[in-house]
Amino acid sequence: MQRWSGSCQILAVGAMALLTVMPLGAAQAELSKDEQKCINLLNSAGRGVTKAAGLVWAGCIKDYSKGKNVSAEACRDADAKDKIQKAFEKTDKQFLKKCFEKIGGPAPIGPQDAAQVNDAAIRKEDTLLLRVLGRDIDDVVAVEDGSTEVKNAAKCQQKVLGDLLKCEDTKILEFLKCKKDALKGKNGPAIMTAQELQDLCLGVGAVAQPDDKGKIAKKCTNPEKSSIFKDLDKKCEGKGVDLVEVFGGGSCADAAALGGVPLAQCLEALTECEVCKWANRTDGLDRDCDLFDNGVADDSCDGGVCAAAGSTSTICTFDQSGDCFGGANDGLTCDPAAAAATCPDGVCPARSRLVIQAAGFPITINMKGGSVDVECDSDGGLTEECTCSFVDVDPPFALIGFACLTPFAGCDTGTLSCGLGGDQLDVATRAFKDVGDCSVSVNGADVGNPSCVELCGTHCGTLGGNQKVATATCDGYCVGGPNDNQICILDGDCPGGQCAGQDVIGASPPPLDPICSCTCESIGGEDASAGGLQCNIGTNIVVESFLPCGPQCGAGSDNPGDPCTMDAECPNGACGDALLNLGSMCIPSTTERASGVILDANGTPGAIVPPGGIGVLDGRSIPADVLLAGSASGMRLVSQIAVFGAIGVGDLSISVEIGCE
Repeated sequence: MQRWSGSCQILAVGAMALLTVMPLGAAQAELSKDEQKCINLLNSAGRGVTKAAGLVWAGCIKDYSKGKNVSAEACRDADAKDKIQKAFEKTDKQFLKKCFEKIGGPAPIGPQDAAQVNDAAIRKEDTLLLRVLGRDIDDVVAVEDGSTEVKNAAKCQQKVLGDLLKCEDTKILEFLKCKKDALKGKNGPAIMTAQELQDLCLGVGAVAQPDDKGKIAKKCTNPEKSSIFKDLDKKCEGKGVDLVEVFGGGSCADAAALGGVPLAQCLEALTECEVCKWANRTDGLDRDCDLFDNGVADDSCDGGVCAAAGSTSTICTFDQSGDCFGGANDGLTCDPAAAAATCPDGVCPARSRLVIQAAGFPITINMKGGSVDVECDSDGGLTEECTCSFVDVDPPFALIGFACLTPFAGCDTGTLSCGLGGDQLDVATRAFKDVGDCSVSVNGADVGNPSCVELCGTHCGTLGGNQKVATATCDGYCVGGPNDNQICILDGDCPGGQCAGQDVIGASPPPLDPICSCTCESIGGEDASAGGLQCNIGTNIVVESFLPCGPQCGAGSDNPGDPCTMDAECPNGACGDALLNLGSMCIPSTTERASGVILDANGTPGAIVPPGGIGVLDGRSIPADVLLAGSASGMRLVSQIAVFGAIGVGDLSISVEIGCE
């Protein structure tokens, strides 16, 4: 689903202003009339965004239920009549005219820029709809098929959604009226801090939002007056509608099974929750929304969304124990270093390991010490962006030397699925040894790797789905480093990079018709469980002869293994013990399912690696709030990557499994 934002100009202005925003309880002079006007008009514009988004959602869902559009979600994203966009622009205009031009920026309290207001409003509306109906809107909206039963279900759904939007707007309007009067000092001393605003207009602790005139009760909470209760009774249950069928995909599925009144109470609490979080985001408040929504500390306001934990860093320390398969201890934890004793008559694969498969053999390498740092920027959304990176990995011995892994920045951010789950986070890689001749220009691109990128783009596109080019290399050309895309024979010709296709080239000049190898990657598949994580571990992998990692005198020198910076320090040899430079890569990792295969491996038509077919690994997720709170224990990340042309062994399919202690 598309995430909207305000104009770049206003965002930049607001970002500077954020540096000087007052703390929640800090005191300052009474706000001027212009400062009050800035606050009130920005808040009013934010309400306009929520109303516009609600109208667009309602119209798209209604049309989708009648077959007038092919997707309610796509319809909302398209915003065909620009209702949302116009509301955004109005917020921008108010900030520019009433805040920036009048008082030089935002007021000391309240909204700090237009983008903040717009983002809070659209996030609230989207989250509320998804929590009420479910993550896959198109799958849960009742689509009329001519039957009375489905028609009644569609009307029930739409009527209750409309009731919730009216309830939501009433809460927002009462909050804004309370704020406007409080800023003016209409019913007492004028408020001057965010804390005073929060306590006066949102209540304290389990105390509900002030409702002196009973307007919120009438629209939301009073079973005798609120349309939410009455329509669930008459328009839904009274028409024989199955409430679980209509609302069972959202956060109130359990309440739906109990009947109309419990469902109404749950849906109303969801609305309270999202209004509270909207106020916090818009005005920089810190109201406890879990108490605000129903007066009870029961985590009811966190369902369906990530905790607003800010920037978090969670370390997944490699689990070096294993799981016993077979024998008397089948299913028990075992020690891979003492497999005979801890897993008699069985096998004890480590929970953190690499499985390297070539055309002729597999080899398993247990990971030693090390960890993965999972960094997420959590602001209370349905999903959050996360990055992953290796930290202090003890180099395992890999075939011919020690695999030295160093962090590489530059990979795409990943996704953490919260609350209801439902995001597709399976990772599938399909690698192709030969997709064409990259010694000629394709679509005007330079020969070599750029030409290969074009070939791979076309080839990956033929696979369907959301395929992207993960790697594209042309044999006989440098990949990475200052000599990138220069003709090469060996890795030594490519400082800071690698020479693609060394296994084909050997010590001979590059082939006249270099072949293009590429890896296509897609993220999709089955719905992830809540807490599902997909991230890309950026790493540079160099296989070296000696430890520690880093430049050392090579095996032919008089002092092999000694640290060095130049050849002169290595008599009768050279400085550098790198046996294989796999270069920088983004390892697509997931807690869901990873699959991978190399087709036409080693340039042989029909040959595949792994020899048995597509390699498949299943990971394991943990609750998102646990991960964001700093614990990765029990999580399992899995990956499948392809490496073309390893010296002496050819194309490699590498499975990566990382269990977290």
